Amino acid sequence: MIIKSSSIKVNYLLNLTRLILNILVLAVSMPYVTRVLGSAGIGRVEYAYAIIEYFFLFSALGIPMYGIRQIARCRDNVVERSKVVIELLIILFVTTSLAYLGLYILLLASDYTADFKSILAFLSIGILLSNFGVEWFYMGIENQRFITIRHVVIKSIALILLYMLVNSPADTYYYGLFLIISTFGGSIFNIIYLRKFIRFDRATLSDLNIKRHIKPSLTILLASISTSIYMQLDKIMLGSMVSEVAVGYYSVAIKLPRQALIIVTTMGAVMLPRLSHLLHSSNKEEYIKYMQKSLKYILLVAVPATIGFFMLAREIILVMAGEKFIPAIATLRISSFLIFIVALAYYIGFQLLYPAGKERVYTISVTIAAAVNFIFNLFAIKHLQQDGAALGTLIAEVTGLAIMMVVSRRSLVETGFFKPGNVIYLIAGFAMAGIIYLFSFAGLSPFIHIIVASASGMFAYIAILYLLGETTVKEVLVLVANYRLKGSG
Repeated sequence: MIIKSSSIKVNYLLNLTRLILNILVLAVSMPYVTRVLGSAGIGRVEYAYAIIEYFFLFSALGIPMYGIRQIARCRDNVVERSKVVIELLIILFVTTSLAYLGLYILLLASDYTADFKSILAFLSIGILLSNFGVEWFYMGIENQRFITIRHVVIKSIALILLYMLVNSPADTYYYGLFLIISTFGGSIFNIIYLRKFIRFDRATLSDLNIKRHIKPSLTILLASISTSIYMQLDKIMLGSMVSEVAVGYYSVAIKLPRQALIIVTTMGAVMLPRLSHLLHSSNKEEYIKYMQKSLKYILLVAVPATIGFFMLAREIILVMAGEKFIPAIATLRISSFLIFIVALAYYIGFQLLYPAGKERVYTISVTIAAAVNFIFNLFAIKHLQQDGAALGTLIAEVTGLAIMMVVSRRSLVETGFFKPGNVIYLIAGFAMAGIIYLFSFAGLSPFIHIIVASASGMFAYIAILYLLGETTVKEVLVLVANYRLKGSG
């Protein structure tokens, strides 16, 4: 059975729908949770979740990224894609079993409190749901419609349960349940629906070759581990070196830019299977065209997102978390730069290197960056607490990006990465920052300040890009104008 893929535009809109829903859920849940649980309660769960995420990471063995590429390459061959899925699931069964064995040893050997061990054991449900959720399969065949419908249902259920169950500072377990359901709740639907695309007959089950996946998935795993060091180890180091309260401040501050970053990189997530398919079919011209479009999108969104979070950090924290989280304001300002830096690193790593099978370059760069982050954190967290953790992450990302840019400079030239015309996004961004700064003298309430200042800043940003001839903005405005003309007609 040949799987018909949707257009990039349709896939992008569906992916964007999920991301907007994520932000809405975060916007609704965070103010509630921060005020009910406080920084200590949130920090306690997030600290435990950071530990469990290492079990997610090691047991996944790099398959979430590797699986997308492999399925994209054989999506039209039902026998081959069935073999790939079965082989990868066998690997995941073994690694998941080892993960639970490792967690059992940790719970026996560690000196964590009984209550904290219970939280760890409870959150470990996510290991099973994550590894057997086969999200990578649906991404590989570009079935964004199913992913989106399932995503809406699960997020809605999780949000309802959050408001029903989290009512006091003692309800940390229920907050953990919210994290698990909202993140991995769709796994059951994934497995059930998988039967539509996979065959389990004799032809499929014969000549399975599990060994062929080990080396490439391990290479990706190493990169994932390195990235995770400054994505999750920050929380673990904060929790052990400072306090769970510091973890709470850091978690709130870092979570907001990461949601924005997901929106920025959504084009890459949508295009990864398509880029892999184009390279595998030797369609280089079409590949370069998609790469150039993706870069424009990343710059178009990453620049205002970075500026918006930096300039409005105080108001965002006050609205989303309250005055008790004022120490997280500086952390958010530092973390805001991650949106721009990580977006460029994602572009090079997962859209340029990874589809071409050059994940080794990406792995080396993030491994070096992780080492830099760990060493910096040892000194910075002790003195700067959550701000030091955010600064360490930023320095690590800049290091990784610089290495990838040097190694991939020829390919970047080919895709137009260094074109002087790209500077127009920064010009428009500085103008946006100036407009937002003027509103700091208006004396508005934090919520109104965010709405009015961000809207005015975005208007200035888009207007300047239009005047400077930015093609993506012009295309969107023309589409909107045509739609309004049709509607009035």
